[in-house]
Amino acid sequence: EFALAETYYALIEAVTGQDLTWQAHPDGVASGTPGYQVGRDIATMNQGAFNILDDLKTAGMNLSPNETFLVLAPTALKRRIERALSSKYTLQNTGMGLTEVSYNMKPVYSQLLSATDTYYVILPKRKLKGGTRMNLTVLTDMDILAYTDVTAAWGRYGGGIAEDDQIQVCATTD
Repeated sequence: EFALAETYYALIEAVTGQDLTWQAHPDGVASGTPGYQVGRDIATMNQGAFNILDDLKTAGMNLSPNETFLVLAPTALKRRIERALSSKYTLQNTGMGLTEVSYNMKPVYSQLLSATDTYYVILPKRKLKGGTRMNLTVLTDMDILAYTDVTAAWGRYGGGIAEDDQIQVCATTD
């Protein structure tokens, strides 16, 4: 199972050309002001989801703004992502108006991602595929000449990304 997850994460990390810079705060809040970082993170997540919908509008996927997006992030960013996904945090800790994530986002955290300063906004399924052709199976055989048992485990799996536009690689710094 570990190798399977590691392979799928490597596929996602190999996506190029979908880099999204850390977006400006929607209310123009200056650096060092409470809510600065969370506001920029919210703006980046919103822009990531918007870019996916905009890039795929002619792909025949029949998408709407009500789609659920995954936010795949390293565990090092867990607190920061959770804070951005909670609009109540933004309201309580800034004197600004409502700044919130405008799309349905589901966080997924992993220690198998190689970078700790980026995360991914992903439209799952559709043309992102992963599958198991053969579950991990333990095969044994007896070697009668050596009087030993030989055991081997085999598993077959694969994955593919047919549409890079389903993924946005989001920065967390300038």
